[in-house]
Amino acid sequence: MGKKIKDEYSIMLEADNLKHKKPESRRAELSKKIILLLLGIICCIISLIIVVSTSGSMGGALFGMTAGTLFLCAGMTCFANLFWDSVAPSIVDGLFNPGGKFKKPAEKLSPIKGLIRMEKFSEAIEKLDEILERRPFKPEPYLMLVEIYLEHLNQPEQVVKLIQQYFTNFARSKRSKVVPENIELLMIYSDTCQELGQLQAAIELLSQEAERKTYSIPEQNSLNKRLNVLLQ
Repeated sequence: MGKKIKDEYSIMLEADNLKHKKPESRRAELSKKIILLLLGIICCIISLIIVVSTSGSMGGALFGMTAGTLFLCAGMTCFANLFWDSVAPSIVDGLFNPGGKFKKPAEKLSPIKGLIRMEKFSEAIEKLDEILERRPFKPEPYLMLVEIYLEHLNQPEQVVKLIQQYFTNFARSKRSKVVPENIELLMIYSDTCQELGQLQAAIELLSQEAERKTYSIPEQNSLNKRLNVLLQ
């Protein structure tokens, strides 16, 4: 693939974006965060000093509370700006998607299908790689990459690597639910390995997946039938 698919899924999207920014952008963003942090601390300290120093009289206390509150709000605003990018997605998700009941918006694959039809394969591969960096265990982009490498670019070795990567990612994700595309990818893998003379690799992956208890009975039957053919 044009770009390496990430194996680590716990990396936050913000960190992934920072990784691809230019050093100048990173330094500017770091400077901005340091300034916001310092301003927030200074405002909070000033707020405390005002409240403490004006607490001797009723009028002074009222003025101190007002001024102290203003500086405290300014400090909290600095802290909010400092941490908003990292906490906002969680807050919004918690308010509008409690318990994760709603699925995240699906990646738009139609424009990439258009690129494939126009035979702009390099551009399509780049777009699909970008999706897989965000969602490394989604089967649809893999199937589209398989189509490109197998049917258009005649690179079966790349197809084998892709499908191996998908099932490695799937196993590491520790997801119990399998998807119908798994069987399709396994059948393609089996056929491609046979063409390349890599029969043992096909047997190993299909045997591994056949042990997974979450496939439906028809899916298990398909896996076992293919395994029997490979083992003959």
